[in-house]
Amino acid sequence: MLTQSGSLADQETVARLAEADLIAEDLERANARVAEVERRNEKLRAEIEAVRSGSESADRCVLFLSLVCGTSASADALPRR
Repeated sequence: MLTQSGSLADQETVARLAEADLIAEDLERANARVAEVERRNEKLRAEIEAVRSGSESADRCVLFLSLVCGTSASADALPRR
């Protein structure tokens, strides 16, 4: 009877260890996915910042172009000698 109890306890221990191994593997995969998502988020943040910066640059170009066109129109309105 004692050997059966010991055998049952050993089986339970083996089962718990196997379950712990599965949980550890799941945790490793989850951590790998989190790391990948964080890398992707960083790339997307950089892209967003580049678009924002480009958009701001485009806005500045439009402003300068309108200023140049306005200056050009003002120059055309000046009397010529």
